[in-house]
Amino acid sequence: MLLVADNLQITDPAIAAALAARDPQPVRELVEKCAAAGAEAIDVNSGPLTRDAEARMTFLVEAVRSATDLPLLIDTANPAAMEAGLRAAGAGTIINGFSLEPAKLNRILPLAQAYDADIIGFLLTPRSQVPRDGAERLGLAVDLLQSCQAAGIAPRRLIIDPVVVPLAWQDGHRQAREMLTLLGQLPEVLGFPVRTVVGLSNLTTGRGPVSYTHLTLP
Repeated sequence: MLLVADNLQITDPAIAAALAARDPQPVRELVEKCAAAGAEAIDVNSGPLTRDAEARMTFLVEAVRSATDLPLLIDTANPAAMEAGLRAAGAGTIINGFSLEPAKLNRILPLAQAYDADIIGFLLTPRSQVPRDGAERLGLAVDLLQSCQAAGIAPRRLIIDPVVVPLAWQDGHRQAREMLTLLGQLPEVLGFPVRTVVGLSNLTTGRGPVSYTHLTLP
């Protein structure tokens, strides 16, 4: 298991201010704290970066690189910013990520082949909606793999994110159980040892109708 820190986000006021001032020190301090806490990779979440996208992404990645040599995940929907991040980060960088949304298939996915990078594929519909059930998730996984192969990307480069929904959703517990089943099915359905990644920060999203003190998994 690889622990990825996703603390570095443009929505953090300190990081937003550092980016505006081009001051790398707050970025370095945050990354050093994450590494000291046990992070084994750093997600660089720049948001959409609609203005000066390439320069701003390059600054963020270079600031992170000045503090650590841990693997980086470049997390943006802006293709120009994504490519700038890949250039600045160097080998071993992960693209985070793409889905079956046409714009991402056309502009984000090809970067994995161009930069020989691993890429995270989200189990979302082409309209970026959460699938209804496990069967639809499996179908989306097959479509993601086929899209990678069509773009000349080796299956081993694909990392599946099943998109863990908040437990506070009306059907959050059902979807969580289906997601666990899906993770066991993926290697057989796709035909290779599939790597997966999940975001657990969304467990804090809201409060469900019932209060649980703990959740025990089998």
